[in-house]
Amino acid sequence: MDVNDISALEEVEKYLVSKCEEMGIELSHDTMAEEPLKFWSLGYGYIAGALVVYPQSTAAYNAYLADAMRKGNLDSDNSEVFSNPVDKYKSKKKCSFKDIDKLVVLPGSNILRSLVDRNQLIALASKDAYAKIHPVTNPEDIKEMKSIFGKRVIGEECGLYEAFNKATNIYTTSSSESAIYAVMNDKNLYSIEEDGHDFKGAYSPLINTLFWSSNRQERKDTFNTLYNSRISNIFHPSGDYKTRIDNFLNSVGKKCQQ
Repeated sequence: MDVNDISALEEVEKYLVSKCEEMGIELSHDTMAEEPLKFWSLGYGYIAGALVVYPQSTAAYNAYLADAMRKGNLDSDNSEVFSNPVDKYKSKKKCSFKDIDKLVVLPGSNILRSLVDRNQLIALASKDAYAKIHPVTNPEDIKEMKSIFGKRVIGEECGLYEAFNKATNIYTTSSSESAIYAVMNDKNLYSIEEDGHDFKGAYSPLINTLFWSSNRQERKDTFNTLYNSRISNIFHPSGDYKTRIDNFLNSVGKKCQQ
């Protein structure tokens, strides 16, 4: 089995949904409802070829991640599972790239203007960085990115990971699975988010744990610890996802029923 076969997540999702129904836990796809710390439902979505489940509360999610780290370990390195990215957006043509020093992975137009620090983009453009446009970007934002990066804008016709595989330094946001792939591919990772923003995306608490670490090895250790945690919320079809989901729901999920 291809460890990054996204279609394989259907079986993982079916098991999660059935277990939540059995336990009376409310579950919704790809949402962050911002419930109180005493949350009453879970959200879930797909990221880096895995299924991730989380409390519908940023505060509760951050508290859970701290607990998962305490109950985690470094018994195994999961680079084989999480270092071979598959682009969920189909590119229109095959593109090839020479080595890229700095690659900026931009989010879609729904959060581009509110989340990304324009001053950082300008500074990176002055250092010959390339920028990868998100497939869901409107013409106005594409025009602005071209005014900043010039000919070093990579459009939606090319796949992200064709450029990613040639890059040394990845600049991205807490909304992008590219942060996980960067960490597990031993690439340097940097945030392009504006300081003080209040973005609370479904994956931002998890991905933010990678930005907090100060070097590549610490970031990889953080992700491996969270994935190896006995209450991990990251479920990959190549592993024993049923036992892992049971452990998560019996620990974190039961709080929804209190």
